[in-house]
Amino acid sequence: MLFGMMHIWESINGLRKIFKFYDPELLTVHGISDEEQSQSFDDAARRLANWLSLMNSNHQMFFIPWNIGMHWTLVVVAPKKIIHLNPLKGRPIPEEIEQMIGRAFMYIGDAHQYLGPWQGIAQANCPRQPKSQECGFYVLKYMTDIVARANPNRYIEDQKAFGGKKQYDPKTEILPLQRKWIEQLMAVIHGDD
Repeated sequence: MLFGMMHIWESINGLRKIFKFYDPELLTVHGISDEEQSQSFDDAARRLANWLSLMNSNHQMFFIPWNIGMHWTLVVVAPKKIIHLNPLKGRPIPEEIEQMIGRAFMYIGDAHQYLGPWQGIAQANCPRQPKSQECGFYVLKYMTDIVARANPNRYIEDQKAFGGKKQYDPKTEILPLQRKWIEQLMAVIHGDD
C-alpha cells in the first residue's frame, strides 16, 4: 500500500498541496491489556486529529487507506465531509473507522474552519472488487482516479461516482497498474533510476 501511495504522490507533483496521504501504520492499535489498547487507540486518534487539523483549504482532500482484518478500504476527508469507499459490496462502515475518526474529531473540536463539526461518515458508490484479494489495488485505483479529476469532490459524491462503474476491468484497469507498480518497485530494489 505504501509503495502504491508513494507512486501516486510522485505522479501529482503540482497537486501535492491539495491531496494528502496518511500512513495506515499510524492507525494500528497495539497492546495486550484493555488499558494498553485503549491508550494506543487514543494515541492513534490524536495523531490522526493532528494530521487532519492541517487541512487549510476548501480544495483539499485527505486520503486515509485503512486495513481492518486484512481488508483495505479508503476514507476520504474533504472540507465538511467524510466519505468511505469499500471495494466489497454491501459492507457497512467498520465500527473501528467510525470510532477512530469520531475520536479524532472530538480532539479537533467543532471550530475547525474547513473540517467543521463531526457529522459522521457517508458511504460512496464505487467500483467493487469481483474477488476477495483485489482490495488493496482497488483502494490505490480509487486514489489514482480521484486525483486525476478536475472536480474530485463531485466525482466521488455523485450517484454516478467513478463513471457509474460497478467494477474495474481487471485486464485494462487493474493489471496495468499492478505491472507499473511492480516494475517501479523492482527498480527501487535493484537501484535503477
